[in-house]
Amino acid sequence: MRWMALVGALWVGVDFTHHGVSHGSEGVTADENTRRGWLISIENWYAQQFKYLLDKLDAVPEGDGTMLDNTACVWIHEQSNGGNHNRNDMPFVLAGSCGGYFATGHCLDLQGRPHNDLLVTLARAMGVELDRFGDDNYTGPISELLA
Repeated sequence: MRWMALVGALWVGVDFTHHGVSHGSEGVTADENTRRGWLISIENWYAQQFKYLLDKLDAVPEGDGTMLDNTACVWIHEQSNGGNHNRNDMPFVLAGSCGGYFATGHCLDLQGRPHNDLLVTLARAMGVELDRFGDDNYTGPISELLA
């Protein structure tokens, strides 16, 4: 168990695995409010790391812009709620315009569209002409993301 904790969330002062904290398993007996606080700390750390990457990419000049302008970085979770493995209404963060393919600087509510639509849209931004990806719940590329 100690090894699992080392690959868990010690970097934010949580002496348990991220998985154990989200489920209240693997020896985690803390109440739900305490676990929620730990999860917020863990997610905050992930957000800081994502920002660090974006800042580094944005600091590298490339063409008429920066490396970030010519990149698409995506931050996704495996589930929208790890505690019950819910995959509906998953939040996604897409940063960079992939060379002007994507519009930037806005927040969209895509009304529960499947994440497969995002994956096809990303592939097309990079020149891969896919018609579909993954499960049958694909509805098409996400035109609202395009510049």
